[in-house]
Parts: sequence; C-alpha cells; structure tokens
Amino acid sequence: MLLAPQLLDSFGWFLNEDSHISQLKNKLQALKKGSSTMSDYLQQVKQISDNLMAAGVITSDSDLVDQVLRGLTHEYDSFCTSIRLRTEDVSFDEH
Repeated sequence: MLLAPQLLDSFGWFLNEDSHISQLKNKLQALKKGSSTMSDYLQQVKQISDNLMAAGVITSDSDLVDQVLRGLTHEYDSFCTSIRLRTEDVSFDEH
C-alpha cells in the first residue's frame, strides 16, 4: 500500500509529465516557418516530434505533415494545396 507522501510524489510526477507533453504539443501547434529556412523549420518540427515520442506520445506522419503545412507562409499556398490533394499518404520523412 502506498503511503500518502509516496502517492503525492507519484501523482506529482504524472502532473509534471502531462504538463511537459502539453507544452510540447502546444509548441508544435504554434510553430511557424517564419523567416527560418525550410531545413531549420523541418528540423524544429522533427525535434519536437522526437521529444513527444520520448515522452511516449506518437505523432502520426499525417499529423506532422498537416502541422508543417499549417506553419508555412502564403508563398507556399500552391505547394500546400498540391500536397493536400495527393491521393496517397505523405510521409514526414519524404522531405
């Protein structure tokens, strides 16, 4: 049987881990290419995705591709449209 302090420690760890995962998800959703190079932008997306995976959260390729497209500027609109219209799935690793 867990004692109250052990239970609180375990619960505290869970809350901290959940908070960390939420922060990573928010960071990924808010990420924009801006003035970064495409390579730097994609590396940032991959790094956040890898951190989520290390925390036990798997982000699908389709979710990553959607996020990458949402973070691009208007100059990439025609590219985004062509990717969204593809009939086969796009892998994040295809960059």
